[in-house]
Amino acid sequence: MPPEPPGGRARHWLPRAAAWLRRIAPRPLPPPPAPPGRRILYVDDDDALVMLVTRLLARRGYAVDGFTRADEALAALRAAPRDYDLVITDLNMPGVSGLELAREVLRREPAQAVAVVSGYITEGLRDEAARLGVREVIYKPNTVDEMLATIHRMLASLHASRPTAAAPRERQC
Repeated sequence: MPPEPPGGRARHWLPRAAAWLRRIAPRPLPPPPAPPGRRILYVDDDDALVMLVTRLLARRGYAVDGFTRADEALAALRAAPRDYDLVITDLNMPGVSGLELAREVLRREPAQAVAVVSGYITEGLRDEAARLGVREVIYKPNTVDEMLATIHRMLASLHASRPTAAAPRERQC
């Protein structure tokens, strides 16, 4: 290895090597398809994000109901408490936080799988979520594929322990 030049390191760009590395680098695998018949309730105060996530999950084969308000999500859960296999909620929302929503969901249905999504995760958040019975805390800025993989893993573990939720119903908006 040649000696370092005075004042720092020198970097050499090898375009052929870079092109070769791009060709042989492993490509990420797409998330597996959804377990059949799984229903998700997704809550976030950002309209665009609710639309994006519900569409992406639907394309993967999940039945998804998206809400921008916690009270509407709770009303849907009250109307059909066993219709959802998984509830995913954003942590920071106006009025009711994701942890408050999770607390209410789990008070009514202790076996419900709940995940909280946040852009800022602390050990305190993880501890509080675990104390409430939240099964996963998902870091929001992660890629959609990582989120889908987490959802799939959670629902696959439920698949062995209980039957799927009720068949999708038409919902009045």
